[in-house]
Amino acid sequence: SDVGIFNDDNVTKLTSLTFAGTGENGSTIRFYRDADLQGTILSVVGGEWSIALVDQGVGVDIPYKAIAEDVAGNVSSYSDILYVTIDIVDPVAPSQCSFPCDGNETTLRTPTLSWDIVSDPSTPVHYQLQLATNAGFSSPLVDQSLIKQGVTRSSFALGNTANILADGSSATTGLFLDYNTTYYWKTRTTDGAGNMSGEDSVPSSDDWSPAWSFRVAPPLYPPVVSTSVASGIGETSAVLNGYLTSDGGEASSVRFNWGTTSAYGNDTGWLNNKSGGTSFSTALSGLEDSTLYHFRAEATNSAGTVQGSDVTFTTLIPNRAPIISSVADTPDPIAAASNLTFNVYWSDPDGDAVTLFVCKSANGVSGGTCQGGASNTWCKDLSATASSPAACFYTTQLSDEGANNYYAYVCDSEFCSSATSGSFFLDVTSPTISSFGVVPIPPEWISNVNTDVTISWTVGDLGGSFLKEVQIWRSGNGGGSWDLVLTVSAPSSSTSWTSSATDAPSSGVYLYGLHAVDNVGNEITESEAGFALVSVQADTRDPDPAITNPGAGTWFKEDFVATFDDSDLGGSGLVDTCEYRFIGLNPSGSDLTSGDLTRQCDLDTKTIAVGSGQVCQFEGQNRCKVQTQAFDNAGNSSDWQSRSFGVDFTNPVITNIQPSVAQVDVATTFTADLTDPIGHVTGCSLFTAPVGGSEWTTDSTVIDPISCENGHACTVSGDHTFGSTGEYQVTFGCTDQAGNTGWGASTAKADTLSVVGAAIPASGTQQTQFDLKATVSGTMEGTINYKFDCMADGTWELEVDGEVASAYTAEDICSYTSEDTYTAKVLVERGTGSAEDTVSIEVLSNAPPSAINLEDNNDTVDYCFAGAPPIILSWDFDDQIGDSQTAYQVQVDTNAGFSPPEIDSDKVDSSSTSYVPVGLSYDTRYWWRVMVWDEADTPSAWAVGSSFTTPVHAYPTTDFSWSPTFPSAEEEVQFTDQTIFASGSSGSSWSWDFGDTGSSTETDPVHIYADIDSYTVQLIVSDDVGSCTSSQELGVSVPLPEWLEISPF
Repeated sequence: SDVGIFNDDNVTKLTSLTFAGTGENGSTIRFYRDADLQGTILSVVGGEWSIALVDQGVGVDIPYKAIAEDVAGNVSSYSDILYVTIDIVDPVAPSQCSFPCDGNETTLRTPTLSWDIVSDPSTPVHYQLQLATNAGFSSPLVDQSLIKQGVTRSSFALGNTANILADGSSATTGLFLDYNTTYYWKTRTTDGAGNMSGEDSVPSSDDWSPAWSFRVAPPLYPPVVSTSVASGIGETSAVLNGYLTSDGGEASSVRFNWGTTSAYGNDTGWLNNKSGGTSFSTALSGLEDSTLYHFRAEATNSAGTVQGSDVTFTTLIPNRAPIISSVADTPDPIAAASNLTFNVYWSDPDGDAVTLFVCKSANGVSGGTCQGGASNTWCKDLSATASSPAACFYTTQLSDEGANNYYAYVCDSEFCSSATSGSFFLDVTSPTISSFGVVPIPPEWISNVNTDVTISWTVGDLGGSFLKEVQIWRSGNGGGSWDLVLTVSAPSSSTSWTSSATDAPSSGVYLYGLHAVDNVGNEITESEAGFALVSVQADTRDPDPAITNPGAGTWFKEDFVATFDDSDLGGSGLVDTCEYRFIGLNPSGSDLTSGDLTRQCDLDTKTIAVGSGQVCQFEGQNRCKVQTQAFDNAGNSSDWQSRSFGVDFTNPVITNIQPSVAQVDVATTFTADLTDPIGHVTGCSLFTAPVGGSEWTTDSTVIDPISCENGHACTVSGDHTFGSTGEYQVTFGCTDQAGNTGWGASTAKADTLSVVGAAIPASGTQQTQFDLKATVSGTMEGTINYKFDCMADGTWELEVDGEVASAYTAEDICSYTSEDTYTAKVLVERGTGSAEDTVSIEVLSNAPPSAINLEDNNDTVDYCFAGAPPIILSWDFDDQIGDSQTAYQVQVDTNAGFSPPEIDSDKVDSSSTSYVPVGLSYDTRYWWRVMVWDEADTPSAWAVGSSFTTPVHAYPTTDFSWSPTFPSAEEEVQFTDQTIFASGSSGSSWSWDFGDTGSSTETDPVHIYADIDSYTVQLIVSDDVGSCTSSQELGVSVPLPEWLEISPF
């Protein structure tokens, strides 16, 4: 037995011990302490033995050993010596500690606590440590045992440091101590035998080390200080400002260094007991004005002294008077009741804001106004401004007429500038108009020949600001509204001015007026000067003759009329007489002309009849033209207006109408060659009727090219559908632009043609190859062209021409890759006809097949004479689209997981729906499954059959023999059973049927046949699993005579 830190190190504090061991079974064990026999023990079964000793005292490395003697008297050698240390003395507690302890301060939040080691005969020694914030150690923060003893000192680290304990494990406190807190700690000792300091007596302070303490203090750093900008800056004073960012851990003192350079030279007094995060200030006085000063903040504590950055400020300059650099007024000269702006450009040496005063005299400013008060003030701006220029405004009055002086001042809060003078001029007199004229005047007209209106004037100015301009105004609605059409600038500094200007108005009746304006905006009109407005009439547009007939591109074959429609757009009106003429264009000689003819320029006589045989007698496009000219009362005349037209006396020509055979109920396109020798074909129609009939059907046509003219070869076509078979008249009629009509006729025969398409098969899968069949019928004659399109998309998969048979099958022509219903097309061409039919083909997805109705014959199979279980597995093949089975795979296993199967047929290409597994065993439960494939080689899912169990062993293999082989009647026949039983067979029985109503249940019976005959002998052998039968034919014959040997001698 062992009690201590470890229960396997043979160090203990017990004096009564139990030792145990092993020896030879039944041997006698003698146990010794050193050389002293402690007792004799007999080993028990297994050779185990034990002995209990009391009062073994104390000691270090006490030797124990054992020796054995067997029952034969043989003595063994001594066992290995077992050294045992018995220690019952309590160790002492540690008495000395290392920093931090004994009231020390530390800035570490995770210190390592260490103490002196304790010597003890029983090792290893370990310690218990407690740490608390109170000397009574209630609710200690740390209470750790098994602290391993060091070589010279023992220690225990706080925080996240791992401490290796005496049992090899580790301990981490994760404790971080708080600043400004006192902590208490103590330790006590446990030796290797398990004795604890103070355990031998009533608990006292000797059980533990002294309670040591230490304080965790925050670390101390130099302060952090910054210099702020100065405030309250005057001419001789300022306030210095600073900020103590951090006191470094203790109250600090602050002050300022200052002077006129960055070397400073002056210090303010210390301000003590300042904490971090506070501002501080010191006021300075007696400084020089207009002087640059440097200063910085300074702070100190026991950890050091620091200074902030250098900051400067400048004391103020004494106040000085503002200065005006220039003045200006605008506008100048100016009219009455207008705003006059005074602009004063100034500066202030001290940067002060100012107030502006513009006075009528140079007597200065007093009491916030010009001397003499408001009557002596042009304007003032009392709103202080710090930017130049400053401005104020004055509205002029009639009493200010002429030249006016002004005096400008700017004043800050103490001083005013000197006066700066200027003057402005006020003009209140309007200009004069002494003459105003306009030419031409009615009844004269402004026209395309005489295009300008001339306006003349004489004007003057007596107000002193001089003439600025003359404005020409024009009204086109009798004075309802006016437009400024001309502005003519007057010569510089002119007081009298005579001149003229021209205007070119468009057609209309106008009033003209004139305004005179001086440089300050005083204005006078012609009516204010006693002149009347002047009227002018203008027609600047030529008259417009128009030829409304013949129209552009017109053709004629007979007499026609020319129609004119004149208009005057300028307003002066048409004169009485206009002109016209006709010109016939001769392609091979001199043109024919009617000469210039006179007609009225009004609506009474605007239509003139013309005969085609007169001037316009030459056939062709644009072979004749009519011209006209018009005149108005303003003297404007138009250019000659022309209109050309064609002359055509010849009919269009239609030939070669095709085809001559048409298909009933199908639109047939009939075509013909078309030419128009002279003119332009405007349209054609297609006419059809049965031959000999009088009821015609009319169809529209298409001309190609559309502009069929001047003998060009063209084609006309039209579609017609015949409703029945027969002979028909086909006629085209075409008309040209001149009204000439040409005809072309032919005959056509109408026959029938139809086709019926079929898909073989009508439905299938993506693996199916489909046939397309076309069957033709109808009266149409000739060989047949067949076309087959699997997708009805215009792509022919097969074209066969020149066939005589009325049916054709395109084999394996169509296949489809996805499930859908598709439309295929067959088309036939025969003679001039064609017919088509569409076929619907359904393509189904190739759903996997399945194996169904899975069965085994275990319940019905004949196990007799079978070396292995003769199981037959069977199934039925099932497929959604009627495919047949092409392959199968069967797996058989002794578990339902088939991993891996014991029997696997692999894929067998066969339509068979049964399988005989080879290699089955008796007394075994089997599971089986099957997978089948369809004609598209698509596999089914595994189909799982019911499990079956084979018999526990094979059935008896029944067999027998007899002797003699050829027995005689009344002779004993010995039957011998030769049945083979399987291993483990039990409960055997025999049932013999000798074929003559005789029977037996013996194993090897004897039987006598009375009669000569042939007998069927049957043996049924049974055991615990089943019965098997064996039958043989036995013949009983006549007994042979007895033999008698006769010697020849």
